[in-house]
Amino acid sequence: MAEASPRTTEARAVVPEEYDSILKPHQTEASPVDELLRRFHAIDEQDSGIWAKNVLVAMVLLAGFLSFVYPHVMWDLEEVDMDPRYLPQFFFGLTALVVLYNAYLLDQRRKLLFAREEMIRQILRAESSETMSLLDPLTQVYNRRYLDKILRLEMSRADRLDTTLAVMMIDLDGFKAINTDLGHVAGDQVLREVAQLLNRVFRRSDTVLRYGGDEFLVLMPESDEEQASHAVTRLAQRVSAWTQKAPGPARSLGISCGVATYRKGGNIQDVIRIADENLYAQKTRHHADSQDAVKTQNA
Repeated sequence: MAEASPRTTEARAVVPEEYDSILKPHQTEASPVDELLRRFHAIDEQDSGIWAKNVLVAMVLLAGFLSFVYPHVMWDLEEVDMDPRYLPQFFFGLTALVVLYNAYLLDQRRKLLFAREEMIRQILRAESSETMSLLDPLTQVYNRRYLDKILRLEMSRADRLDTTLAVMMIDLDGFKAINTDLGHVAGDQVLREVAQLLNRVFRRSDTVLRYGGDEFLVLMPESDEEQASHAVTRLAQRVSAWTQKAPGPARSLGISCGVATYRKGGNIQDVIRIADENLYAQKTRHHADSQDAVKTQNA
């Protein structure tokens, strides 16, 4: 069962036809990067095949040369009966054959090198695209799409190690006033700076995500509510110090947090829901405290 408690605190290059079938996309359930890596290995296998053919031809030529020089070893003959007049033509033809074959090998190597370089570019583009699709473009922290992936991993890890997973929901108090008084550009800058602050406050093993609007979600592996509470306190102190340097309405910016803990056998969606409910319970208390403070000043 989940337990929770509120806290107050570009254009593609032309590829040679021989390798176009390798570079063309295929329908697959694997990720784009995995599929590109599979095709990259296919190119490496073709490269290995070319070298194997080269070794085989070299062995055949060597065997032919040795049988000509030492016929008693290969054919049980004392010497090869050949008209000396044909020897120059024979060696010229053999040399031409070797030269042509090596030219063919060099051409194949060049095409394979080109295909490999193009594949590397595709892999880098695919990795970049996949990473960018999981990041919030404004704050450069992870987005909701990444949440589905990381939740499965963190739940599996918590179940395997029999540890807890703390889920923290964070909302910015007074953010609407910043958008209204200073404009959306200033609001966007605040979100970026808050995201950077979150990355500095939480551990490298924690995952910070933008949940939506001015809400963030943090996954804290191997943490319970008490440890998450300490993190909330550190965060509140850092936000308070940051707002002292902020202009105008941004000085009134605060945070509300809600925490819930996942344990083995629990439902992670229930944990997120409880953390969200705790967040809004604290946000309501903060709003009430703010209203009381205004009434006291006006009295």
